[in-house]
Amino acid sequence: MKDGSPLTFRPLRPEDEPAWHAFLSRCSEKTLWSRFRYVFKESTHEMATRFCFIDYDRTIAIAAEDESYEGADDDGRLVAIGRLVADPDHRTAEYAILVEDAWQGRGLGAAMTAYCMEICRDWKIDRVTGETTADNRRMQTLFRNHGFSLVPTDDAEEMLFRRRFSDSP
Repeated sequence: MKDGSPLTFRPLRPEDEPAWHAFLSRCSEKTLWSRFRYVFKESTHEMATRFCFIDYDRTIAIAAEDESYEGADDDGRLVAIGRLVADPDHRTAEYAILVEDAWQGRGLGAAMTAYCMEICRDWKIDRVTGETTADNRRMQTLFRNHGFSLVPTDDAEEMLFRRRFSDSP
């Protein structure tokens, strides 16, 4: 991080479930809405299973871990998660990111997005898409700053962005 914060990017693991729940509990309703398009009062084991137990053939979730945190488990603390889900042929992927409120505006979203776009290159993905809400200006700027273009849709509340890595349509 440009501010010197000690962060580690690593794949999210099943044993991260307690940290994942804690991470979500530190996110505001607005942040959760921007990522999931709904607000939940508490996260469940079923939700955690969907997000922490990864099918690495098509999906990867990258956790940003704050190494300066000295909590009960002393293993660090999740402060952001970037997620890529590819189609079965690995031609296209969807990208989503969630950054804890206290870490927003510090360059973490940009660093995570750059990291995940490198994974897309490694996977030889042709196109990656991401969605955000029409009022999420930070995410729109993040997408544009990382080579994404706005794709016209009929939905006035959601915005779709796409980035091409090759000359494919």
